[in-house]
Formats: sequence, C-alpha cells, structure tokens
Amino acid sequence: MPGNVDSGGDGQKKIGRRGLVLGAAAGIGLAAGAIAAAGSADAATGGNLVLGKSNTAGTTTSLTVKSGAAFAATTSAKGKAGLRGSNTSSGGGNGVHGESSHGIGVQGSSTANGQAGVQGVDTSSGGGIGVDGTSNHGVGVAGTTGSTADGAAAVRGTITSETPGGYSAGVQGVNNGTGGSGIGVYGSQNGSGWGVYGTTPSGVGVFGFSDKGTGVEGGSSSGAGVSASSTSYVGVQGTSSSSNGVQGSSSSGNGVYGSSSTGYGAYGFSPNNYAVVGLTTAGNGVYGQVSTSNQAGVVGRQENSSGDWALYGFGNIGATGTKSAVVPATDGGDHLTLYCVESPECWFEDYGSGRLSSGSVEVPIDSEFAQTIEPSDYYVFLQPEGDCNGLMVLDKTATGFTVRELGGGKSDTPFSYRITARRANVSAPRLKRTKLPAAEVPIRGGVAG
Repeated sequence: MPGNVDSGGDGQKKIGRRGLVLGAAAGIGLAAGAIAAAGSADAATGGNLVLGKSNTAGTTTSLTVKSGAAFAATTSAKGKAGLRGSNTSSGGGNGVHGESSHGIGVQGSSTANGQAGVQGVDTSSGGGIGVDGTSNHGVGVAGTTGSTADGAAAVRGTITSETPGGYSAGVQGVNNGTGGSGIGVYGSQNGSGWGVYGTTPSGVGVFGFSDKGTGVEGGSSSGAGVSASSTSYVGVQGTSSSSNGVQGSSSSGNGVYGSSSTGYGAYGFSPNNYAVVGLTTAGNGVYGQVSTSNQAGVVGRQENSSGDWALYGFGNIGATGTKSAVVPATDGGDHLTLYCVESPECWFEDYGSGRLSSGSVEVPIDSEFAQTIEPSDYYVFLQPEGDCNGLMVLDKTATGFTVRELGGGKSDTPFSYRITARRANVSAPRLKRTKLPAAEVPIRGGVAG
C-alpha cells in the first residue's frame, strides 16, 4: 500500500503520511484512514496492524489479516489498559467487540496484581455492554488465570451499585437454543471442589426456576445428586402449592433418607391431613425399629382428651408378643401391665346383672351389642349372688334369654351373667395358620444395617 502503510524492520505495519491525510479527511480513525484508502491490509509475516479510533457514527472499516493480530497494544504504565475501546454514540454500541467463527473473540492477559486482562466499561444510562464477545463455533469470551491465591477468578462480573435493579446479575448466561440439552450457565471442576458455587450473607446461595420443568436438578454417578447442609437452619427445604414439597426416588436405595444425632431423623407435619404417609405394593407401609429397652418401634399419641385413637388399623392387627394395657400404679410406682385374654376364635363378650321374680326373669340383650355378634349362637354364663336351688338359661333368642331357678324354686335371688358370642361380619377361622410379614432391616443411607 504505497504512501499509506510502510513496513518497518520489526515486521509491524506502520502508517504513512498519505494515510494520515486520507484518514483525517474521511473523519475516521487515525490508522483507519490509511486502511480505508487501501481497502485491506496484509500482515502475512505475523506483524501487528495498528488501527486508530473513530467518533463518526456508521463508519465501517474492513480489515483482513492473514497472520498476526489485527490490533495489538501494549503498555507498561501502572493502572493503564493494554487495550481500551470506547463508544460515545447515543444510539448504543460496544466499547470492545470481538467475533470469531472458530476460536476466541477477545483474549486478554495481565501479569499485574489486581489488574484485568480485558476490561470493558459501559457508562450509558440506557444499559449497554461492557465487554461483548461472539463466536459461531467456539468461545465468545474466555478468561484464564494461573493464580494459586484464594478467591482467584478467570472471569469475574461485579455489580457495584448497592441498590441494583430487580434480577440484576453479576454474571449472566443466556442460551437461546430450544433443545433439551442446552445450558445457560455451566461450571466444571476437575478435583473434589464445586462445579458451581453460590454464596450470600442472608439470601439464597443458588436459585433455580423453571416454568414447566425442574427448578434445580442434581445428578451423580457415585456420590450425592444433591447435598445440602446448614449450621442453624434447614438443610433441605422444599415447598409446593399443589404438589410434593420434597420428592425422592431410588431404584435400589432409599427414596428419602433422614438422620439426626439429637433431633428427628424424619419429621412430618400437616395441620389438616396426614403428617406422614407410607405406601407400598409389596413391602411394609411403615417400619419402625428400636434397639433400646423401654422404647417403642412405633409410638402413637392422641392429644385430645376426648379423642379415640392413638393407633388405628384398617384391617387385622397382629403381634408376636403380648398385647397389654398399661395402667398407672396408685402407689406412686411406675405402671402396671395387664394382658389381653386370647382365644382360638374371635369372640365378643358382654356382662350384666339381674334378679329373679318368683323364680324366673327375662333378660334382654343390649341392642347395640347385638349388632356386633352372630345372634344365632351365643353362650350365657350365670352366677347366683344369693341362696337358691341354682340357675339355668332357657329360650335364647336374638334379642334376649330367660333365667329360671332350678327345681321349680320361687326365690327372688339376684345374679350376674356373661354373654360370649362370635364377632359378626369378619372371617376369623379357628386357630388360623398364617405367615409373618417380611420385616427385614431396611436399608439405611444406601447400606444395610
């Protein structure tokens, strides 16, 4: 490019006098005038081609460099930038803009402590871009650091305002792809640290949100998919207005596992529904186990003084041990255990008393008790409570029976009785053989024990 660009001995393209004049006349950058006059520049030997700057809106400079940097700037002054670009157009633009079809759009490096390899500043009131990098096939903006100091960052974004606008971000990643494998922000770590780390003094360290998918998802091939801990509050908190607050699933381990050294391993609360529900199609719905004496595998408590159930079962209830009532001792001791009377068949009993009148009396069966038994077959046991010839039962019906004194006696002797009848509406074969439910020790934390 005669008169425009000269080649020095250092291999760097330099601007000739004619290029300065043409550039000034065109109203564009200092060195850009020389390049615009020539159309393009060729730095085949690897030298650097130096451009100036332009304040004229809409001016475009075309530059072709086969080898080397299109723009190279170096400074040895403290606190000064090796490369600085500014845009003062009111229409909005980029201070520094880099594009790459296959590599890195903008790359910068710095060896000074606390200084940036690439720094972009936007001072517009409408909101612009400090640094913009674009790549069609590679990395738009890349930052690297070899520092071993704590808190070193290859790329750092900082919002300096103490009252920023809503949803302002120190670093923001946007992926416009609609595929299922796109990532807005991606972090990776080769060691045992964190791929992505977020911290805040009083807010949310890491937050994820999705309109229709999963807000936050974690996965691992051998460790924890999601791990959370807190020194004074909830380790994991999940809320939902219409579905499960926390849901866990596993193909071979525990769907949800909870443990605590001093509190509850798992705690459930609901003001209007079941606090804890266990459902299964093949195992036990709920399993409780304890290895300490005077403790229970499962405890149920009814706080309402007029309530009925501490434990309730929709079906049969079995136990390999005894079934007992525990009654407080009146002498100030602990509690006294009273055992249930067991029977080979399912019997209901009722008790009462009566008095003979001239040697006989008709005794009705309580109508509500009669609804619970098979009325066609029941037993009555009598106990006279005075002097008589003895008592017998006659004329048993579904609604009552007759008690009469033996030997035609005519006394008015009082008596007590016990009625025993089979329970109605159940299948309870005599001494039925059965198999115990599977009650293996559940897997705890992925390890049986």
